Amino acid sequence: MTGEELLNIGLIILNSDYNAKYLDGYFESLPGVKEDKPMIEEMLKDYSRYIFENVEDIGAKLAELKKEVDAELNGRKIGRLHFHFSGHGTRNQDSTQLEAKVGDFCLIGSGSSAKLIPGQNVKQELWKWNTNKLTITFDCCRGEDKLGKDCSTENTSRGFWGIFREDDMHRGAGPTMDQQRCKVSNLDKTCTIYATPNRHSSADTRSLTRELYKVTEQGTKSILIRDISKAVNDSWDDDRIEDQRCITEIVEMKDNWAYYMWPTGYGKPSVGKTQDLKIPIFFWIAAAAIFLLALQMVSK
Repeated sequence: MTGEELLNIGLIILNSDYNAKYLDGYFESLPGVKEDKPMIEEMLKDYSRYIFENVEDIGAKLAELKKEVDAELNGRKIGRLHFHFSGHGTRNQDSTQLEAKVGDFCLIGSGSSAKLIPGQNVKQELWKWNTNKLTITFDCCRGEDKLGKDCSTENTSRGFWGIFREDDMHRGAGPTMDQQRCKVSNLDKTCTIYATPNRHSSADTRSLTRELYKVTEQGTKSILIRDISKAVNDSWDDDRIEDQRCITEIVEMKDNWAYYMWPTGYGKPSVGKTQDLKIPIFFWIAAAAIFLLALQMVSK
């Protein structure tokens, strides 16, 4: 039984209203998140969806939701669990935070009592669910650095290497949450799609959500999960957008992700046995024709 024959569940958190104070500055509200809501809903229309807006404590909401869904499922396994977050994200710089170390990539809750939660803690909560596959879309900033020809990616080694060193340690702070408590079995079943590289910002007006909506043709077309980053980045590049790049984090082993599609779908390309048989059939037809031609020439 493949994951697509089981129930698919979509967990969607959309944080657009912000007035909590972090990092010595207020985060602005995100009107684009409200515009993105119908898009992510449409793309996950074949999922059993749980949608929440302006969540203050994301970790608590996920734990609460798991209890609710477990009761509904009554032991039934999930084929694919998808978690989507739209809102503000940051690289934590506050050493007084209890849940996040300095340097952690964190999601920011909404409201005056909002909490930070490291992205890795979100994964820890989601790994508790009984699912074959876990896909995640983090549509948010992951820091303050900028991409582009005039920004850190081109001009400083720190900005450049920050893209690739996802498990980078913050100097003097010890291991970040990104480096802790991770089982190989969980890595193998998880695909995380980021709106932007490590340490970098993303734009509310050019969200990952709306670009996914575009490349999936308004949610009507599924694409291979392994091709998502390329499809999104090609689209941005075609629109001359140089300051944002989508990153996919996935552990590939044998065919564990080879035929999975997004938003839904599973199946090998149509290149299988039929085309494999066409070559030998053509070969024998051609060989027979050559043989008959040779016989005619000999008989003459």
